Amino acid sequence: MSVEVTNLVWGSSTLKGSERLVLVCLAHHANKAGECWPSIKTLSLETGLSRTTVKKALKLLEGEYWIAKTNRFSDTDKGKRKTSNLYKVSIAKLARDQRCKGEKACESESDLTLGQNPTKGRAGGGHKPLIEPSKERSISVLRDVQDTSGFNQAFECFGMQG
Repeated sequence: MSVEVTNLVWGSSTLKGSERLVLVCLAHHANKAGECWPSIKTLSLETGLSRTTVKKALKLLEGEYWIAKTNRFSDTDKGKRKTSNLYKVSIAKLARDQRCKGEKACESESDLTLGQNPTKGRAGGGHKPLIEPSKERSISVLRDVQDTSGFNQAFECFGMQG
């Protein structure tokens, strides 16, 4: 399992619905190179989607170059037998997709390797929502005023019963 690849899929700005879910599942099974070979049945069971929906999502993901699919076969006594496909998740496309969030111009895909932060240290593409000063004061006042005595008493009663 590659956490890095899975995180790139979660950070995608353009993938939606079943395609995103299927790609997350593929990324969950992928090694650091983005390669995996789960069956359609496995993808269906893990995503909760029908086999037909999984196949449609895979076709769309392949058509838009999010993944590359290679058919695999094994030799048996009766000849060649089809096994699960090999899928290669496009790490470069996922990284490029993240860097395009909120930015008009994107960098080339060759300057990012797996494990690097595509936002260059900025949270979510560099946008930090502002809190109005009046709301910020009320939030800090609420933190100071919160009464935790009831919370503490609840734990003290557990200590007395023992």
